Order: sequence, then structure tokens, then C-alpha cells
Amino acid sequence: MTIENGATLYVYETYNSEANITVKAGGKIVNYENGKIIFSPGKQLIIEGTAEINGTANDRLSLEFSSATSEGIEVKYGGALNLSYCDVKNAQTGVKAEPGSGIINILNVNLTNCSQTGIALLGLQGDGPLTPPPPTIYNCNITGSSTGISVANYNEILVTGNHLTNGGISILSVTSAFIQANIIDGGSVSPFAGIFMDNSGGYIR
Repeated sequence: MTIENGATLYVYETYNSEANITVKAGGKIVNYENGKIIFSPGKQLIIEGTAEINGTANDRLSLEFSSATSEGIEVKYGGALNLSYCDVKNAQTGVKAEPGSGIINILNVNLTNCSQTGIALLGLQGDGPLTPPPPTIYNCNITGSSTGISVANYNEILVTGNHLTNGGISILSVTSAFIQANIIDGGSVSPFAGIFMDNSGGYIR
């Protein structure tokens, strides 16, 4: 399925996706009522333009992947994503932004059992402007990932108000990383709990 420029997919209850879903520039996926998309093994959600995927505080959109899926939501070169009030489950990587993607905002999202990484933002060297608004990961719950949040090769990133269980935060080659008000619970299985910063500036609060 392809959601073309400016089109909106409204999700009513459960939709079983036996193929990839691709969102073009201006496309939207919106939870209408008890929305859930279940992806068949090896299938994923691909973002090729500036896209919005939204539930609401009272009615979240659920995106369930197979453990055989390499990525859950993948933002391609030139794509950008606003993701809010969604539950992302059972991918190897819950949300992945490829180098050269645009602004990524992930707000109020629960990522559960994304075994490798909950959120991975992989920029080109010095990707993104040093002016507001920076890419933002805010108020997310990430459980069951070896690494909760991984960011590399960005000018600026804001990671605030998140709760990570089992995996921590990795920041590599980010000019200004603003890491504040996060809760990291290492649990009993992860050797990667905590915050790792390499060749990066900014602050941890």
C-alpha cells in the first residue's frame, strides 16, 4: 500500500498488512477508533516524505511487527516523521531514520520488545541545522531493547522525559546533545544501561 502525497489512512480497529506500507510526502496515518496495524513477517512501514503518524492520548495507534522484521518504521533519505501517541511492538528496531532524513519528532510513543534498538537516528555527518526545532524524542517508554535510543552524526538532538528499561542512550558524533529528565532502569539483563557519549557536546541533566 502507498499513501500518496497529501492522503490520509484512517485506521478503524485492526488492519492486517501483508505488504509494506509506504508513506509519501504529506501522507498521514491516523487512528480513528481502536486502531491497530499488524504487519506480516518481513513487512514494515516506510517513510519517503514528510509524514505524520498519530493516535491520541485516549486512543493510541498500535503498530505491531514480526520479530523477523529488520526495521519497524524506517525513514528513508529525504523523509521526515512526526510520530505521536503510538505503540510500536516487536520489531528489531522500532524506529530507524536513515542518513539524510529530515526532522524526526517522536513524542509520547511506547516501544516494546524492539529487541535491538528502540529508536535509532543515523544522520550524515553534522546532519540537521543548529537552529530550533531540533529532532526530538520526548516522553517515550522504551522496554526490552538492547539499546533504548541511539543517535549518531547529528548537529543537535533533544532527548527528554523518557523512561527506558533494560537499555540506555548512546550518543555518537552529535555537536549539541541535550539529554535531560530521563529515567533509565537497567533491569537485570542489559549491559548497556546508562548514557554513553562519544565525540559529542551538549549536556546531561
